[in-house]
Amino acid sequence: MLRTLKREIRKLISKKPKNLNETRAILLHLEGMKISEIAKILQVHKSTVYRWINEFQREGEKCLFHKERKGRKKKVNEREIKVKELQAYGKQT
Repeated sequence: MLRTLKREIRKLISKKPKNLNETRAILLHLEGMKISEIAKILQVHKSTVYRWINEFQREGEKCLFHKERKGRKKKVNEREIKVKELQAYGKQT
């Protein structure tokens, strides 16, 4: 089971998690490394590593990715912005 979990986390890394250090910390912890060693390697405080691991234990893999947030939706998408920038650049030349 632990081997399967490690394999799944490695797959998740390829899906671009919100914080690669958080994913690495969880993987190192599952491999048996001490919290203090993980914190030293990743150059973060031990409490940060504890928080990441506790969150992973509570929420599972979904904690590794950005959560959908409430708020105003974008009026213009990224593609439209690029098109307008290219059009403006074309008018300048």
